[in-house]
Amino acid sequence: MQQGRPRVERDPNERIPTSIRLRGEIFNKLSAAATGHDWSLGREVEVRLEKSFAAEADPVFAPESRRIATRLHANYVAGGVDGVMELLPKLPDGQTFEEPDENEGWLRLQRMAGKIAEMTGAASGSSAAVGTATSIAEGAGLAAGVATVSGAGTDVASKASRRRKG
Repeated sequence: MQQGRPRVERDPNERIPTSIRLRGEIFNKLSAAATGHDWSLGREVEVRLEKSFAAEADPVFAPESRRIATRLHANYVAGGVDGVMELLPKLPDGQTFEEPDENEGWLRLQRMAGKIAEMTGAASGSSAAVGTATSIAEGAGLAAGVATVSGAGTDVASKASRRRKG
């Protein structure tokens, strides 16, 4: 529901005076930033608004991407590489931002275990790669799984899905 006067489309280059109410804390921050940039308070507000609109339009800085980056950073700070590894199977999809289901989490673990085996030069059937995949699965809070490594890649599946294939 719109409040106040009806809004009309304006010329993009026209300078339009406006009035807003701000909390003192925000006003003080804006005022200090404007002073630091040596420009008017109005210019400071305009620049910050332009940046926020540009960030929303840029997929790298879109709110969804920032949330993923924040989660990765927090897990890295809290747990280092292990913290990031535990988070990876749980992150939303980078294109659709949908949360992964358990099956997608296992598929990610499969790719991660294969990549780890590839990076460490693990031989076919390496127990190190199997142990790594199992550790990742346990750390990620996913159901217990079985990992197998072959020359064609690594297969990680939940015990329940292995029983179904049966």
